[in-house]
Amino acid sequence: MFLRHAVADVCQIAIRCRIVILSVCRPTVGFIERRFSSKMSSMKFAISLVCPEGNHDPIKLPHRELVYVGRSPDTRIVDPRCSRKQLQLTADLNSGDVQAVQLGQNSSALDGIEMIKDKVYTMKPTSTLHVLTGCFPQKLDVKKLKVESDDKKHRHKSASDVETTNHERSKHRSSSSGSTPKSSGTSSLKSSGYGSSSNSSLSGSKSKSSSTDSSSKSSNKRPSSGEINNSAAKKPKLNGDGHSGRKSSSKDFAENDDDSEHMKDVAAKLQLLKSSAKNKKTPTKSSTSSHRELKAPENPAKQETSTTKNGPVSKGPAPESRWDQYDTLYVFTAKGLESRRKVAAFDIDGTIITTQSGKVFPTHPGDWRLVYYKDIPKKLKKLHEEGYKVVFITNQMGVSRGKTNIADLKSKFIDLVDDIGIPIQILVSTKSGLYRKPCPGMWNFLTEKLNGGIEVELSQSFYVGDAAGRPKDWAPKKKKDFSCSDRLFALNIGIEFKTPEEYFLGYPSTKYSMPEFDPRKISPKTQLLDPADARLTSGSMEVILLAGFPASGKSFFAKKYLEPKGYVVVNRDTLKTWQKCVALCKDSLKKGKSVVVDNTNPDVESRARYIQAASASGAPCRCFVFTTSFEHAKHNERFREIIDKTHDAINDMIMNSFKKKYVLPEKKEGFSEVVKVNFVPKFKDPKLEELYRKFLLEK
Repeated sequence: MFLRHAVADVCQIAIRCRIVILSVCRPTVGFIERRFSSKMSSMKFAISLVCPEGNHDPIKLPHRELVYVGRSPDTRIVDPRCSRKQLQLTADLNSGDVQAVQLGQNSSALDGIEMIKDKVYTMKPTSTLHVLTGCFPQKLDVKKLKVESDDKKHRHKSASDVETTNHERSKHRSSSSGSTPKSSGTSSLKSSGYGSSSNSSLSGSKSKSSSTDSSSKSSNKRPSSGEINNSAAKKPKLNGDGHSGRKSSSKDFAENDDDSEHMKDVAAKLQLLKSSAKNKKTPTKSSTSSHRELKAPENPAKQETSTTKNGPVSKGPAPESRWDQYDTLYVFTAKGLESRRKVAAFDIDGTIITTQSGKVFPTHPGDWRLVYYKDIPKKLKKLHEEGYKVVFITNQMGVSRGKTNIADLKSKFIDLVDDIGIPIQILVSTKSGLYRKPCPGMWNFLTEKLNGGIEVELSQSFYVGDAAGRPKDWAPKKKKDFSCSDRLFALNIGIEFKTPEEYFLGYPSTKYSMPEFDPRKISPKTQLLDPADARLTSGSMEVILLAGFPASGKSFFAKKYLEPKGYVVVNRDTLKTWQKCVALCKDSLKKGKSVVVDNTNPDVESRARYIQAASASGAPCRCFVFTTSFEHAKHNERFREIIDKTHDAINDMIMNSFKKKYVLPEKKEGFSEVVKVNFVPKFKDPKLEELYRKFLLEK
């Protein structure tokens, strides 16, 4: 009996202490809430980082918090040159300023000027920030917020606080005057959650949900007779006469119930503060580690696949339409697109659409129409129903040349897909290189990284394009095809090729012409020198003058075969002027060293300078003429552009200028011997050799 009295007293004391604690904490929590709300509402600006080309969703910049921009799912940048923390941005939402710092090794650019690593720059609302110089442009979206005056906020808060305080005072007066609620003590206990056990009244906010659940479960569970008797014995002592010498009124439990509701409000506010603190990004170890987990996938499509006994299978269609950028390649994936084993690929301009104005190039983004309005949507929908993945693959060099706006191009292609009415994937090459047709780069990227890990069956896939190498009048009043790039593209891949007329209209195949140079016919077994008995080097001092097209293999020949034998290499690309080249040649001969002149030496005049220098030193001068043709040299140059990003490209104007000026060297010019050098490729990497044997030029 004494133990029961003690438990009842402890319960009463705990309840009263809880009321006192709540009355003290309530203004404190209100103060924290007001400070927190005041801080958030005092910001004058909302700033986001946006891509003018629409490659990613806006990235919000919080107030004075470090935000890292680089290779991540947020920016959808997967270029390996871009660091995950390429740039650090810090926004001040009071002043509207944004500070940018380059952290990555490769340069970024602000308003066209390369940034210096670790230097702080200030971005303006009109500024354009390139994550990598020339790539991935970003701009600021600055919005001014409406700020409520502090006096008005305080008046509103004060009125609320006064109303709450008056309500509590009126409750206290009514309780002291002896008024009691009509509800019984037992019902009050159940509603406030104290009916499960005495411990629940001491467990704070944590017990609110658990006690409610347990009381609901206990109400559904049928109690035993022992439990009924025990409960009946305990309830009168908690709700009726207390052995502390006074009767516990139902008013206590009414206050208890009111405090329980208040605790819910307090808990909600505290939870808001906790979640805000967790979400706040500060430059700590935890925030750094979480940022590192943002890893841009090398193959985003593979994340949507699963593996079965029959191989990888796509998990489902694309959830949304989106544009992605991979270096100079732009990729559009329409909502609902699925990865499939059969691919039906098409060129766009001249194959799917043409200009509505009738001009060669569109005059505005809306200047387009379907080439065959009735046939194209019907055929493409049938392909989709037959299990083909429909893909458009197009060259758009005008983007890199500044003649075409990528944003306009994206908008036009989205309208095109909507007009056709099926999910389509579009690959857009905007620069010369591996991704430009007829190079197989776009197809390889499609099959390796954009098809969900599903292997494409080449025998059931095909490509349709209008650049087919057809001559003038291949059909009545038809112009000559501007190139052969589409036919060569399909040939490089190893899939069937058709022209738009053949595929959409059922025309029979027509005649066409292939390029003069065929890289598949280059043999590593070709004899290097002609005649075969010609000496590669001489035991005495001499001058060897090389002559041939740019990119015909002269520099490779000089460094591989002659420089290791002690020949001094004279090269205008290094020395810049022919005068310095001649001076080095004469100086080397004076020292008794043989010389190889690694220049193009196109005409008699340019060659005569070195013949005279050799004659003045009493040394013979031999001429090594490279038999590499003009088309073959252009192929070599394109190959160098693709595999070597640091290579200074030789444009077509220089190649054509040399072709016009080139005079084939003859022995009568003063040479002791004229030797022909055949092109014999040497490759250490089988993949590079495989690429070299593809058609790399459009014509």
